[in-house]
Amino acid sequence: MSTLRATLEQAIEHHQAGRLPQAEALYREVLRIQPGQPDALNLLGVMANNAGQPELAIDLIGQAIARLPTEANFHGHLAAAYEAAGRVADAIRHYREAIRLNPRAVNDHLFLSDALQQQGQLDEALALSLHALRLNPDSALAYCMLGELAGHGCYSLTESDIQHMQDLLEKGRQSAQDASLLYFTLAAHWERVGSFDWAFPCYRRANDLKQQVYRQANRAFDPEKHRALIDRLIAVFTPQFVERVRAFGIDSEVPVFVVGMVRSGTSLVEQILASHPQVHGAGERKEIDQLATTLHEQLQAVEVYPACVDRLDPGTARSLAYGYLQRLARQAGTASRIVDKMPHNYLHLGLISILFPRARIVHCQRDPLDVCASAYFQNFKWLPHTASLDDIAFYHQQYARLMEHWRRVLPLPIHDVIYEDLVARTPAVSHELVAACGLGWDERCLSFYRNERVVQTASKLQVRRPIYHHSVGRWKAFQPHLEPLRLTLGVPPRSSPLTEPNTTKLEEYHAR
Repeated sequence: MSTLRATLEQAIEHHQAGRLPQAEALYREVLRIQPGQPDALNLLGVMANNAGQPELAIDLIGQAIARLPTEANFHGHLAAAYEAAGRVADAIRHYREAIRLNPRAVNDHLFLSDALQQQGQLDEALALSLHALRLNPDSALAYCMLGELAGHGCYSLTESDIQHMQDLLEKGRQSAQDASLLYFTLAAHWERVGSFDWAFPCYRRANDLKQQVYRQANRAFDPEKHRALIDRLIAVFTPQFVERVRAFGIDSEVPVFVVGMVRSGTSLVEQILASHPQVHGAGERKEIDQLATTLHEQLQAVEVYPACVDRLDPGTARSLAYGYLQRLARQAGTASRIVDKMPHNYLHLGLISILFPRARIVHCQRDPLDVCASAYFQNFKWLPHTASLDDIAFYHQQYARLMEHWRRVLPLPIHDVIYEDLVARTPAVSHELVAACGLGWDERCLSFYRNERVVQTASKLQVRRPIYHHSVGRWKAFQPHLEPLRLTLGVPPRSSPLTEPNTTKLEEYHAR
């Protein structure tokens, strides 16, 4: 075996085992031996995309395709990088090319379906998902995609679909990830048809399996580590420190940060704002989080964030702020406001206040039981705290603690949008929201569901519909199961459940 081939195989072995520094070093060794080696370029690009560097991934995988344009996997990987960069039209183009080169690539059909859903092209998305299921009748991802479309009236899962998913789970041959997908799909189906006491055990099993996936990837949620982060943020961003740095940033009103817990209405708020002709909705951007993660390197500090912000100076702060705005402005045209709706940027409001002392902060809030339950019921890719009700409750408590601190110390105005209020009084709350962003009213904000912009979040289909009320009080249907969550959150008892648990039906269902 040649040295190049042996080195590449060793790199792939490290990559698959999660030993990423060793894998990267060996891929680069392959490129030293043979500059432009397409497999090494492609896999380095995959690593970059997984590390949150989609632009670098696009460059590397693009080089691989230039050398080997007929490799279907390369086009699929490039499409994924484009999607991560928010360039969904480019992603769709390369998914189509991957399918042209390999018409039996089941997952590429499903990834293309998901990308088309982000653009609101639901008919073709459904056709692709059904075709993928014909290619592989045991595909958990295909059932998951059909389940999402069913949740928005685009498809109805058949009795045969339900039975086949149950049979797959009973055989026990699915990976933890695939079994979790099937349980989430079944849970959502039972919830839609009103069988809440059948749905909840499926949600619980789906999340138990999801926790296995997180543990295997060394991504499990660590409550004490998270508490320590909140403690450090509160300790660093004191009133005295905030006062000292308040003139460091740039004098720009362009950025609007929409923050809050996931499932608190952030996508809906962004969609309303993005329907205004002077607003560009940039989606869930990772730049602020990446900036915080790498800030100690840029400041040549030993201490990591947030301790290293003490070494920030006005020149560096302005440079970082301009760099962030330039990246967002590439697709914003002449918009006078750009919305970054990464929910967990609430962690970084202290840093944001340094960089953008005139930024607008929109804080989305929702009934604690609803927001926590909704997060638990949603199949998030990499939010480990959402796979456990205990972890979600803890996370919510720490989030509330930090937001209370930000209100006390930051000079930035924080505009609250209460989800239940937005649903009940949409025109009035929307007017207040637009005014809080320093803009005049535009009637198109009330027709947000007609906006054809790309939406890449878990709410990509919901925001294409007029506001509906059935998500308010969703937790009540699961009240007996969510009693531990209610007690942990300290929420007082409320109205009786919509349904009483039916243990007989549950036993019948699990015996099937």
